[in-house]
Amino acid sequence: MFKLPDLPYAKSALAPFLSEETLTYHHDKHFNAYVEKLNSLITGTGYENLSLAEIIRKSAEENNKAVFNNAGQVFNHDFYFKCLGQEPDDNCPMKYEVLKKLISNTFSDKEDFTAKVTDAAVNNFGSGWTWLVQNGDHIEIINYSNADNPLRDHPDMNPLLCIDVWEHAYYIDYRNDRKKYVTALLGSINWKFVASQAK
Repeated sequence: MFKLPDLPYAKSALAPFLSEETLTYHHDKHFNAYVEKLNSLITGTGYENLSLAEIIRKSAEENNKAVFNNAGQVFNHDFYFKCLGQEPDDNCPMKYEVLKKLISNTFSDKEDFTAKVTDAAVNNFGSGWTWLVQNGDHIEIINYSNADNPLRDHPDMNPLLCIDVWEHAYYIDYRNDRKKYVTALLGSINWKFVASQAK
């Protein structure tokens, strides 16, 4: 059975980027609801003793949308919250050699990287997720809707960064201004965590 992971920082730690109210609703309510629903769906089934990644892939193969949607949202939210909480002096991905190489191989410079990530997230239609994944020695930006994620469609690629663009992720603090939220988010990324995901 799955448990709601604790946030790796205090709920007040991301202000003014995200308020304690947003994190309380997003983590304690939305994220927890997916965890509880997933547990109720897999209890006593062939999914019960599988890892989260295995559940995502198996439920996708079997077209079990209820299990897939909740498992996908558990994975996506867990990864998203780990990508936040920037540490002191951690405001540039280029300080990490592995990210510097991937970014340099894919984009003309850091500004191009930031602009393209921002554009993808802002223009991801509807509710969903914008992911950065490592594909060999390059980065790919992939937009998903609803609960989709790279584990289903790109098991050969390595997830690096996850941006939640569902409105509940930012509406309390930014109303419908997704661009303002995404811009603030990219200034609050835990690049140390992102670098640790690269291979």
